[in-house]
Amino acid sequence: MHNLLESALMKDYVPHDHRVAHQRAHIDLAEQLKGIRTVFGRDGNGIVAIHGIDRVRDALVRHIEEFDVVLEQFLASATLDPLDPAARGRPAVDGMIGYRAGGTGFLS
Repeated sequence: MHNLLESALMKDYVPHDHRVAHQRAHIDLAEQLKGIRTVFGRDGNGIVAIHGIDRVRDALVRHIEEFDVVLEQFLASATLDPLDPAARGRPAVDGMIGYRAGGTGFLS
């Protein structure tokens, strides 16, 4: 769910290279977790699993610093006032203007 939500948010506002690297980082984290489950399920070695979890935790912290913080910055800079004429032409802004014009929802 997390990955799906981030993908939807990144589609219009985040440069392609960042999107690709961010998605790759998600895949890498998932593969690390799968590796821990596989080794623990096969050997039952909790010590190896704990070390693996430590590595995943470190990778997750790096992921947040390198990708999620940057994503938040991209999204914050894309959050424009829909009434500002300079904001026109962005899908989310134009959709908000259409939403207001339709007289529905909390913005009407």
